[in-house]
Amino acid sequence: MRQLLSQLAAVAPLGQGKRGFANQLRRFLEGAALPVSWQHLRWMVFQSDSQRGQLYRPEFRAAVADQTARVVREVLETDQPDRLTAQTRSDMRFYLAEDILPKVDSMSMATSLEARVPYLDNDLLDLALAIPGHMKLRNGTRKYILKKAFAGRLPAEILARGKEGFSMPMKNWLNLEWNALMHELLCTENLRSDGFFEAKTVARLMAEHESKRHNHSHLLWALMVYQLWKQRFQAAVP
Repeated sequence: MRQLLSQLAAVAPLGQGKRGFANQLRRFLEGAALPVSWQHLRWMVFQSDSQRGQLYRPEFRAAVADQTARVVREVLETDQPDRLTAQTRSDMRFYLAEDILPKVDSMSMATSLEARVPYLDNDLLDLALAIPGHMKLRNGTRKYILKKAFAGRLPAEILARGKEGFSMPMKNWLNLEWNALMHELLCTENLRSDGFFEAKTVARLMAEHESKRHNHSHLLWALMVYQLWKQRFQAAVP
């Protein structure tokens, strides 16, 4: 069944929105193939071990040796009352501290806003961490206690609204207005001068993305940002 679903996901068309069902299904199936205690890891990384093996040059692959996945797995495998608690602590350690909070801080300061995070009040956070996972996720309803607490105080459409997130329509931008920039930054000459990434693999990823067979926007954008960072700061080094 898992193999059949993987085949269906591979041929499912990617939508024009920020997210595509096929892309989410592919990531879900990749996570389902991992050991139970590691399954949350798939939602925190954008490449499998085999994909990194194709992208990284041998010397670079040997140097990094799967460091990111290793530290995440250490948190996921730490003794916790249940899987949801382990995943929550992993998100707090990595996703919250190294992604979401810096985004909010940087973007709010850039527009002269002083953001607040009331759900991270120490006492409230301690209480939330002490609540068993089965009370937070009930019959498929996420944030069950929070929604029950605000029932009758907030409109039903607000309580039932799906999560939006911080994602951008990057997959469309890389095929349209930023396509020329992508090819300029990820050209063979730039990649070979670094010695980190396989130029043929990157060219294949760009071709697959442009044909809309796969959504490689997260990876391609990360490679582009690295090239921009390198150009800016290497030039400043005397």
